[in-house]
Amino acid sequence: MATQTFDDPYVGVAAVTLDAVAPGKSAMNGYTGKPRGLIVGVAGNINAVFQDGSTATIPVVAGINRLAISQINTASTTATGLFYLY
Repeated sequence: MATQTFDDPYVGVAAVTLDAVAPGKSAMNGYTGKPRGLIVGVAGNINAVFQDGSTATIPVVAGINRLAISQINTASTTATGLFYLY
């Protein structure tokens, strides 16, 4: 897997807002910029579409997960209480 860097002027800056996740809904629903993380209420798996377009089903823990994702697909997603951090 290639290492990628993202030009983000907000690296190291606290999140400014959040948006509830409905699996299948794009992360950039009315916001400029890309999500910088994901809050998970109940641990499980997410079927993530990453900002580079790749997809994977990955485990996530309850709490804050620092992931650069653009969408969470419904299939194989078992984690609940999901919020994108911007």
